[in-house]
Amino acid sequence: MSDGRSGGRGSAATSPSDGDIQGEHVCPVTFCPIGFALGTVNRSSPEVVDHLLVAAREFLLAAKTVLDTRVADTGGASTKLEKIEIA
Repeated sequence: MSDGRSGGRGSAATSPSDGDIQGEHVCPVTFCPIGFALGTVNRSSPEVVDHLLVAAREFLLAAKTVLDTRVADTGGASTKLEKIEIA
């Protein structure tokens, strides 16, 4: 009987061993930092991921505060741009 899938692709996509292999390798590039981070997060517990997200949020808020302070110190003065003709 047909289950609405096309050929052998449907049966191969539903095997549990294929899902396990796909879950281990997020990115085919060996030293990809994004693939490494996603692979690490996938293997971590939800509490660890939550803690890392909170820490990242705090870091970004601190960086925003530093940048806002730097802009306030300069008085928000805009820089003057010159058009330079290249011949």
